Amino acid sequence: MEPKSIAFYTAVAVSILAVLSATTFPTLVQAQPTDDDVPAEEENEAINQTEEENEAATEPEEENEAATEPEEEPEEKQKSNSANSNDNGAASQSLGLSPSSGVASCGQIVTEDVTLTSDLECGTGDGLIVGASGITINLNGYSITSSDETGSEDPSMNYDGSSGVLVANADDVDISGLGEISGFDEGVTFMGSSGGSVADVQMANNDIGVLMSGSEETEVSRNTMTNNGIALICDSSNHGAIAFNQVVANLEQGMLLLGCDTNVVAANNMFGNGENGIYLDIMSNTNTIDFNTVFGHEVADLNNDDGRSTNVNQNSFGENNNCGTSTPGGLCR
Repeated sequence: MEPKSIAFYTAVAVSILAVLSATTFPTLVQAQPTDDDVPAEEENEAINQTEEENEAATEPEEENEAATEPEEEPEEKQKSNSANSNDNGAASQSLGLSPSSGVASCGQIVTEDVTLTSDLECGTGDGLIVGASGITINLNGYSITSSDETGSEDPSMNYDGSSGVLVANADDVDISGLGEISGFDEGVTFMGSSGGSVADVQMANNDIGVLMSGSEETEVSRNTMTNNGIALICDSSNHGAIAFNQVVANLEQGMLLLGCDTNVVAANNMFGNGENGIYLDIMSNTNTIDFNTVFGHEVADLNNDDGRSTNVNQNSFGENNNCGTSTPGGLCR
């Protein structure tokens, strides 16, 4: 065969290139999207991803700044804290407590439970004045004292003076706590009240250690009463209990019951209290006196209205009173 000319092969190559251009290039062109052809959602996602990466890169710096700069307390919270502080102060005042010291103050009217945290040295007025029922005053081992001069008048005839603790027209008030009340006209006064008690307290150097006047169901127990004018006076008070007290060296009388009915006086230890250990007047009826140890009194250890028969006022002196003298006779075992 005769060889083809160069022009022939050139024409064939051009034809092949033409065919390829007509088939392959359009397909490649369609497979390569332009910038205008990128969907809007894909573009937004790319933008969001870029912003998130930028934020992640800056967050550690912001956290570090937050860690180094103290957070300011909101103004509302500051006001709330201030209000709470004021409320606490008001509550302390209602307890008879000073917000600055936490110590009950002399002459304070108390309407909630009180526990002493230090001694109270009062002037010539009252110590604590109870202004509500159902509260407890805990001396907590501390003392309430007065600088008032005592002993100027007959304490059995005058109840108008100062009191270490005054319970007037308040019910179910308890006074306790191994503390001392001294130097007042009356150490503890229950007046027009019911259900009160005083226990484990020392009453010393008062005109009257404990006074019950016009009160009901008062309990006086486990107290120590020394160097008072009169250790205890029950005046027109009924259904009470006076028991387990130590009553020693009071100057004028031990215990006086004046117009008091249906009380129990039992298991008291009494020595050297002036004229009488336990005295009941003609208006005191149906009281029970038993298990007491009473010695060393000038007139009598036990005295039922200066020798009147116990049948007159129906007082019961049991068979277990350990005493030296009585009037009428026969009341001591």
